[in-house]
Amino acid sequence: MAQGMQETKRRIQSVKVISKITKAMKLVATAKLRRAKKNFDDIREYYEAVDKTVSELLINVRDVKKIFPKVAKEKTLYIAITSDLGLCGSYNSNVLKLLKHNLKADDILVMIGTKGNNHMLSLNRKPDFTFLKTGDKPSYEVSNTISREVLSQFYSGNINKVRLIYTKYVNTLTFIPTITDILPVVNKETDKDAISQNYEFEPDAETVLKKTIPLYVSSLIFGALAESQISEQSSRRTAMESATDNADELTKDLELKYNRARQGAITQEISEIIAGANSN
Repeated sequence: MAQGMQETKRRIQSVKVISKITKAMKLVATAKLRRAKKNFDDIREYYEAVDKTVSELLINVRDVKKIFPKVAKEKTLYIAITSDLGLCGSYNSNVLKLLKHNLKADDILVMIGTKGNNHMLSLNRKPDFTFLKTGDKPSYEVSNTISREVLSQFYSGNINKVRLIYTKYVNTLTFIPTITDILPVVNKETDKDAISQNYEFEPDAETVLKKTIPLYVSSLIFGALAESQISEQSSRRTAMESATDNADELTKDLELKYNRARQGAITQEISEIIAGANSN
């Protein structure tokens, strides 16, 4: 019984150490989440303005298709955003599940994040382009680099569609893996009267739209990276909070088990003393 008590005591100490670690990680994730939200709020107005501008241009372009390659391979380029670090619940697995459901053998894959890259390598599907260790604060330079590679593939006719897979942040407990079509751009279902301001474009709307596409693609990727960062840190915070609660609950159960065993040992010792006294 003494050996069993010692083992239970060691388990209690181990679980308490784990609880301290997960609690510290929760605090770190909370601080990073706060910064990620601020960063997202700072850039939201920018990429919403770009999106509105493109919507205005699309309304004024008669035939959007003619600004894109007429002959292109029936292939899709996927941009998937995952994390570089783990311990963030189902954040990465949800994105990868959506990616694997849509990805075909001959499609091109741009993988952002070490976790996604390692997972695809484990499936013997090496990403065509990788962007690893991009940091906690998304960089527009990274977004622009990805955009240039994507547009190079698109305008060369090597692909005919570009899709972005990322995690949309809804609230602290809800993150939705989302797939968005980036290219080719199409007229969106919207209220034309609410958007159109009778702008005049020089030299014309088609030329301006074509020149704006790189900025549009970069801004969409940049916004998705920022929103994914919020989802990642929020998911990690939730996971660490749950792990801490489970560790605390397990500690209570083990302490109860230890106290019962200790009480049983004391009772047994008392019984042996009384039995010895009676025999004398």
